[in-house]
Amino acid sequence: MNINDLMIRRAKILKLAEQELDPDKKAGLEKEAQVLKEEIVKQRDINIKEYWENLPDLRGITDDVGLWKYVPDLPKPLTPWHFEKLEKVGAIPKRDLVDGATYFGKCRNASEAVWHADKNVFFYKRHKFGHVYDEDINHYEDDNGFDLFVPVKRMK
Repeated sequence: MNINDLMIRRAKILKLAEQELDPDKKAGLEKEAQVLKEEIVKQRDINIKEYWENLPDLRGITDDVGLWKYVPDLPKPLTPWHFEKLEKVGAIPKRDLVDGATYFGKCRNASEAVWHADKNVFFYKRHKFGHVYDEDINHYEDDNGFDLFVPVKRMK
């Protein structure tokens, strides 16, 4: 059974438990719902691992549509395992960045950013409510709990 089916089944069981007057039957339904919840969590973890094990190669991406489609949303927190998976499919590690170079990549608000080695961050132009200003963002290896930039190509 896939996650959606499990979630629907669990919701139906919880609804029945809400309406059940017999305490023994109610407890049985709640237990069944708990078992389903554990199965949902287990299946979600399997799906996430499969997703990360089968990331597409990012080296051929040339436009924003490809970026948003193929560069994965980053989990919190990122681990060295995630760094390895990203690097394997073409994300550029910090050790290979060039100071002052502009990179094509992905973060929530931009697809281009300039690496500043002295500050250990990227800068990009943020467009918000008709205003444009510089904003800094960390490389994905420097996860600080906020948005991160995943560079996939150095621009000429």
